[in-house]
Amino acid sequence: MLADQNTTWTVPTDITQAMIVAWGAGGGGGGANGALTVNCSTTKFGGGNGAAGGSVMGLFSFTPGTTYNIIVGTGGGAGPNGAEGNGSGAGGGGGGYTAVVTGDLDGGADATSFEMIVGAGGGGAGGCHMTGPVAGAGSGNVGLAGQQGALAGPGTGGTEDAGGDAGGGYLLGGSGYNLGSSSGAGGVPGGGSGDREGYEFTGGAGAGYFGGGVGSQGGGGGGSGFVIASATNVATAAGSATIPPLIANTYYASSVGVGGMGGTTSVPSTAGGHGRIVIYLP
Repeated sequence: MLADQNTTWTVPTDITQAMIVAWGAGGGGGGANGALTVNCSTTKFGGGNGAAGGSVMGLFSFTPGTTYNIIVGTGGGAGPNGAEGNGSGAGGGGGGYTAVVTGDLDGGADATSFEMIVGAGGGGAGGCHMTGPVAGAGSGNVGLAGQQGALAGPGTGGTEDAGGDAGGGYLLGGSGYNLGSSSGAGGVPGGGSGDREGYEFTGGAGAGYFGGGVGSQGGGGGGSGFVIASATNVATAAGSATIPPLIANTYYASSVGVGGMGGTTSVPSTAGGHGRIVIYLP
């Protein structure tokens, strides 16, 4: 059973165990600078690359006939390039988390729901700046921090029991500083939006069991993954830059979980790739 969008799954009558793999969505790329501004130095610079989502897998026990909700994260939105002659590039949005839960399709945020598995989203990249700040990847247990921008700091990653600094929380990634201009939208569910105005150029953080945080002029942190304690054969992994883990898996597709590419002055940035759930049935 493979899902690239939200759906439900009812356990077949002859199934009591199944392996699940979850990929979180990738963060969006940051926009390029379109102006010779003080905040973006004296040269036009491209935006950073968004980070890949993380992966989580494990063997789970099931009761036949039980229905589960499957949540598949969407990729973080691309940060628009700045206008020629007068515009700063925007930060990309953080990737949404991917999960299998009981109860409502709210990711287990109410008392009647709980998560079986959560694949973390990658952080969105910072917009134009001297280093082209990239973002932190979604991870299995501890999300990775974004790369630091030229003048300030990145967002920190979420952990197994706490969100990243500045905005990270349970199932939510922090959003970059935003004064109302367009920026990269956060992936659904839980990805933080990027920033554009001021001098922040911050990428939104990835969602996860606990989402990443945001910094200043840097990429957003990645979210953390989760697997219920009763699962066995558990394996977790973070991506490498824009490339998600487990790309050699039979059911992986080239767009799943990838980080978006940063914009240049001639080419716009791209959004992150969506997540995926695979349930292996014997």
